[in-house]
Amino acid sequence: MPVIKIHHKEYEINCAPGEEKRLQELANMLNKRLKENSTKFGSVNEGLLMVLTALLLEDQLEEQEKSHQEELQSIINRLEKFLQPDSK
Repeated sequence: MPVIKIHHKEYEINCAPGEEKRLQELANMLNKRLKENSTKFGSVNEGLLMVLTALLLEDQLEEQEKSHQEELQSIINRLEKFLQPDSK
């Protein structure tokens, strides 16, 4: 079972064989965000830092999903317009 380090604490995480590298990459990305947010928010306790980081990640995810949905709808609208029979 791989061990990852998140904000100075080690965690044993189960993952499928071959996913260890990806798990470590994700841990590294999370640690980068935690470090950035620690600088941004100043001296907050670790639990609050984790919650704030999770909320910011969720907000970014929601914004990306909204953007993708709008882009998808735009593509659908263009395809529907393109596929409509000529009204002549």
